[in-house]
Parts: sequence; C-alpha cells; structure tokens
Amino acid sequence: MGWAGSRQRASWGAVDCTEDRRAIDIRELQRRNQMTPGGGFSRFWSRNGEQVASLWARVESNHIKLRYRQIGDGSPTVESSITITRTPQHFGGERQWFQCPARHCSRRVANLYVDGYGAWGCRQCHKLAYRSQRENGLDRKFRKVGKIREKLKWPPGIVHFADTKPKWMRWPTYLQLAIKHDHLVKGIVGDMREEISDRAKRSGHCSSNSGSDESARGCIRQAPAKAVAKPRAKTMAAIKSAVGTKPTKKAVVKPAATQPHSAAETTPPTAS
Repeated sequence: MGWAGSRQRASWGAVDCTEDRRAIDIRELQRRNQMTPGGGFSRFWSRNGEQVASLWARVESNHIKLRYRQIGDGSPTVESSITITRTPQHFGGERQWFQCPARHCSRRVANLYVDGYGAWGCRQCHKLAYRSQRENGLDRKFRKVGKIREKLKWPPGIVHFADTKPKWMRWPTYLQLAIKHDHLVKGIVGDMREEISDRAKRSGHCSSNSGSDESARGCIRQAPAKAVAKPRAKTMAAIKSAVGTKPTKKAVVKPAATQPHSAAETTPPTAS
C-alpha cells in the first residue's frame, strides 16, 4: 500500500516497506557507543503520543539479548538472542554485524526488523521492500527535488521559488544543485501535464468525438509560472567569479593599410 502523498494504490499481495517496521540498526548503535560488551540500551516506539512497543537489550561479547514487548494488545514479552559477527577493516579496526536469527538464513546484516509476533529477522526473511521500489518516475523526481531543496535550505515545495545561496556554500556547488533542481522541476511539470492529459482523455471530459491531442490540451490548465523555475540571475557572473576565469581579450581591429597616392594626385598643378 502506498504512503501518504503517494499516487501508488494498494494491490493484492503487496509487501510491507522497511520504513513501516520497527527495526534496530547496528551502525547507529555503534555510533552511540551502545555496542560495548557488558552494556545495554533500550528503545521505545510510540504512536499518536502513546507508547506501543518497548525493547531492552543486553550486549555480550559475541551476542546480544533482546526483550521485546508490544503494549496494548496483551502480547507477552518475547526474548531473543542475536549473534554478533565481526569483519576486519582495511585500515585497521573491525566492523560488527548482526547475524539473522531466522531459520535457514544466517545472513550478515546491519538492520534487523521485528514482526507482529516479536520475531526478528532480516529484510529478505520478512519479505520487505524499500520505499523507493514503490515509486514511479514522478515520485523519484519529487524526492530528488526535496533533497536538493533541503541541502540549499529552501522551503519545501516546487511552487515556492527561491534563489538564495546558503552561507559558506561554494558557488560551483550551489550552481550545480540549482541547475539540477531546475531540470527536475521542468521534468515534473511535463510529467504532470501528460498525466492530466491522459486522465482527461480517459474520463471523457474533453470532446469524446474528436479524441485528439488538441482537445485534451484544451482541458489542461497551464501550470503556474512559479512552478517552472525561473532562470538564475547573474549566472555567468557568478560562474566567472567562482571559477576565476580570465576575461576574454577583445579583438583588436587594425586599420586598413592605406594605398600610396598616384603621382598625378600628389603633384600640385603647375601654373600655365
């Protein structure tokens, strides 16, 4: 089933997404120094301000003990033991992994997910899909535009035009992101027009007898001017100042060589 704001529809046999499941990430635990043997950590999940699940963990040298409990449905506390494996790194040190506890799996993974029964496993064992796999071309463009606007610290939404460079960002980086943003926005507007045109043809709001592209275009309202990114002002000046290009030399136009005057023109007339 699609998420909020998506155009994806529910389909029979659709699997859940990884973002919809409760999970633990060993990389995040390592960054927080919570994978030290003899230590532990806890996790709590809430929905609408109410706690719905809790997790207590105890870290040992080669495994981690988990106690997971769902709150509100009367489920008992489920205890699990997850094996920890380690791989050496090229520049020293080692990296820790979870070993999938599911039967006939034992994959080396960084994330473990839990189902409604308290069973932990990897993404393949729970048959989970990434959210990006549910996206179509238009959804991917919207997601990429959102990431670029977040980097540039612009307000979300393509209808909000902005052309300010964040402080301390280099001009070449800013111009590269801005040009990519404008290209994606133009593609979004074009895809939306095509989608509206196809829906208009299928619904029959346009002239059903003609069925031509011109009749379909007549039912489409032009996209707002703000939706299409305006050309950047002083782009060439910004590029020259950022990259440090040398000014081009002006072509020097040499005067045409004068032809010598003839003897008849140079000799003054003599008195008769």
